Amino acid sequence: MQLSLPERDISAGQGLQSGMIQYDFLVVGAGIAGMSVAAHLAQTHSVALVDMEARAAFHTTGRSAAAYEPNYGPAPMLAFTRASKSFFENPPPGFAQASLVQPRPSLFLEARDQDAATA
Repeated sequence: MQLSLPERDISAGQGLQSGMIQYDFLVVGAGIAGMSVAAHLAQTHSVALVDMEARAAFHTTGRSAAAYEPNYGPAPMLAFTRASKSFFENPPPGFAQASLVQPRPSLFLEARDQDAATA
């Protein structure tokens, strides 16, 4: 089954056109999961990636990607985050021109009764 969406010429500012573009897959949501699925499918299929926001990764994905914090979250998340450190510091050739992270000052606050829970 193929999906047909109205062709849109944004550069000309004309909005919807009478022609239709056909896609093999429609991926709804341009966060990390949606973009990952779309990228994988696009290797062998035509894909339309749509999101309700004006730009990709607007919500949680954008906030999560803004900081590398290896000491936040439950044990499985800590392990995953820490295992990603070398990738962020030294991305593979062709992925990025430089490190994906850089040191930034951070300040974390907690209530006094949280100390025992976070130790």
